[in-house]
This record gives sequence, structure tokens and C-alpha cells, in this order.
Amino acid sequence: MKKYTDLFWDWDHTIWDFETNSKNSLLNLYEDLGLAALGLPVFDALYAQYLKINEAKWDAYRQGAIDKATLRATRFPETFGFFGVVADEVALQLEERYLAETPFQKGLMPGAAKVLAYRMSGATGSTLSRTGFRKASTLNLETRGWSISSNSNCAAMWSASTSPTRKFTVTLSHMPRPSERPRS
Repeated sequence: MKKYTDLFWDWDHTIWDFETNSKNSLLNLYEDLGLAALGLPVFDALYAQYLKINEAKWDAYRQGAIDKATLRATRFPETFGFFGVVADEVALQLEERYLAETPFQKGLMPGAAKVLAYRMSGATGSTLSRTGFRKASTLNLETRGWSISSNSNCAAMWSASTSPTRKFTVTLSHMPRPSERPRS
């Protein structure tokens, strides 16, 4: 049987539960910013419309039709606008806080921590691959207590990554034991 020397893991949707973490972050912000008082609908209706608009924005970004700044500057105002609400200051605040707070969400996919802990304890090396923007990705990983390799290959991959469709890799140097992991 062939022995593998390295295993590669995808972060979003495999290890980190992006959908749950994103939704929880937005729910917290919906309540904290008092979005219902602006005339926006109940959270679930707002969230469903946000998902449609956000996905359309990401499609436009992947096709090169818009840049990252445009994506971020328009997804919440357009979501508000769908419901007839114009509140650009609040939409900007929602965007900024969403980007700042979502990486701190701790939800992992079922069984992910157990599998990674098992793999990290073995002789096989593990590399985590994640699509996304460097700042959010780094923060998200460091929130878990995982340090990021600073080898030159990793730095080159970071600097060359201008699109979320390009993947970069980071080397995990620490996987918290179950007793060390915060509960979400």
C-alpha cells in the first residue's frame, strides 16, 4: 500500500462551517444594529435576499465584472434597497462589522475537529488550503490557535493571490485538543 506523506484539507465548507458562521454573524449584527427598526423584515427574509444578492456579487467578481471594494460596498445597500430601505451608513457599518466579526465565529463542520486532531497527531504532514482574502483567512485560522507557516512559498502564494478562485496553503502547526476548543 502506498504511504502518503502529506494530506491537503480545504478550510471553507470542509473544516470551517462558512454558512453557519456567516449566518450567525449576520443574525448577531441584525439584532445589535437594530435592523428591524429600520423597516427591514424579519431576519430570515432579510438573510434569504442577502444570499441571492451576495451570490450574484461573487459571480460578478469571479468574472472580473466588479472588484472586491465594489462587492463589499454594494451587497448590503442592495439588500436593504430590495426592501425599500435606504440606510447607507448602517449598511456600511454592517459590512465593516460583518467582515471584522465573522472570522471569530467558531463553528466547524461535523466531525472536522476530530478528524484533524487525529491526522495532526500522525506522521503524515497536513496542509490546509483556503480560498479567500488573506486578512480574513489569517485571522480566521489564528482565532483557532493555529499558526501560519511563514515559509517563502507561502508568502509568494499569498502575494500572488488576487482572486478568491486561487488557492493558497498554510501549514497547521497546532490543532487544539477538544478541551482547548471554544464552544460555539
